[in-house]
Amino acid sequence: MANFVSDGFLRFDELIPNELNEAAHNAMEDRTVQGGSAGVPFSQVWAQDSPMRRIFDMPEIQGIIHSMVGSDPLYDHQAIHIVNAGNHSGQIWHGDAIIDTRMHFDIQFFYFAHDTPREMGGTMILPGSHYRRICETD
Repeated sequence: MANFVSDGFLRFDELIPNELNEAAHNAMEDRTVQGGSAGVPFSQVWAQDSPMRRIFDMPEIQGIIHSMVGSDPLYDHQAIHIVNAGNHSGQIWHGDAIIDTRMHFDIQFFYFAHDTPREMGGTMILPGSHYRRICETD
């Protein structure tokens, strides 16, 4: 937890079984992952047979969520970003949820269903940036 307090993120490599990673990757590629509405209990977001539901129902994932935001968190939104091979551009540094002025504690999950070496991009995180109030400036 000291790393989370300092850096603002935790990383868990190889936590999800390959079978689930493959199912989730296929669902993302097929654009069949359906999210829920903001404010819905997190436990009710995905259909029972959804690979995302199976991933977030894993005891290890539930433990991470519960230790961060309690046992009954609310869902906000999801965004699946797929960048095709050969793309040489990316986003500039930016803050997510910049117009959200609520003072509650959010966590974001960045999930990569396959190996994502630096050459493939992934999402860069600026350690310590969680201390900045992004609703005030970008």
